[in-house]
Amino acid sequence: QGGSLWYTWRHWNKSSRKWESILVNTAQTVLPVENVTEIQWYSCTVYDLLDNERTLIMTVGPENMKNTLGLDFEHAKELVPEKNNVAVIATAENHVFFKFVPDKSGKWRIGSDDEQATCGKLYDKNKNVIVECTSADEFSFEKDLNAGETYYLECGYDYVQVDSSFNVKAEYV
Repeated sequence: QGGSLWYTWRHWNKSSRKWESILVNTAQTVLPVENVTEIQWYSCTVYDLLDNERTLIMTVGPENMKNTLGLDFEHAKELVPEKNNVAVIATAENHVFFKFVPDKSGKWRIGSDDEQATCGKLYDKNKNVIVECTSADEFSFEKDLNAGETYYLECGYDYVQVDSSFNVKAEYV
């Protein structure tokens, strides 16, 4: 069976805090991005005749800047135990990733201090979800973790909340 696909390219405008369409030739395989000195976000959404759609968000910018924002597993920020760790939400689809290596085995409580609708997922070293928490309030969960093993925390808002931040804390209980 044959069909057609449509593409929509967008760029995140930090000033207006909105996605803006980019007019490009969909046959074009390279979208030119030059002289990038700060983090920028692009998205490509593909649609088909059955109303299916899939969106991919791409982050472009200097590696050292990506590392400070914790934009994905590869650029996860360190989650420092027993301290407030700031999660900065830069775009509408943005979640923050933290890398956590417990110094003690046992039960850990990980959560946010924001009373708004934050959400969190804890992944093992293979990036499999081991705990997921979504609620109408801040996320918080307790889990037995092993000292020296790597875990990842993905957190953000359940709704569009741009240019904001909240604290995340990991405590041994």
